Amino acid sequence: MKVLLNRSKLVGKVEIDSVLNIAKVHGSLREIVKLVHSKTRIELNSKDLGSGSGSDVRTVMYPLAAAINELGECSLSRVKANLDSIGNEGLQSSLVGLFEGKCASGESLRNGFKLVLELGFEKEFK
Repeated sequence: MKVLLNRSKLVGKVEIDSVLNIAKVHGSLREIVKLVHSKTRIELNSKDLGSGSGSDVRTVMYPLAAAINELGECSLSRVKANLDSIGNEGLQSSLVGLFEGKCASGESLRNGFKLVLELGFEKEFK
């Protein structure tokens, strides 16, 4: 993203939260993915393979689900800002229709995140 914005006339003049949060959101996701990798290696290298408790899974998967949800929300916001900036109404209308028909919505992202949280409350992990 930095390469795309380099030497842009808009740098420093337009503040869009979905663009300003890119480094924070992606950095957070990278950090959590490293944690998931580390915890998975520990589990796979332990003597009692597969004896991890549900709390082990939850402590890793909740932050991962939250980070992926935040990434999706931020990406949706950037797409909507881009679509709103299209001057040609016919093109904008067709792209909005395509986007709404083929891409995930904010509601579907939230429902997926809620599902992860609900599954975390299940007693048994298979």
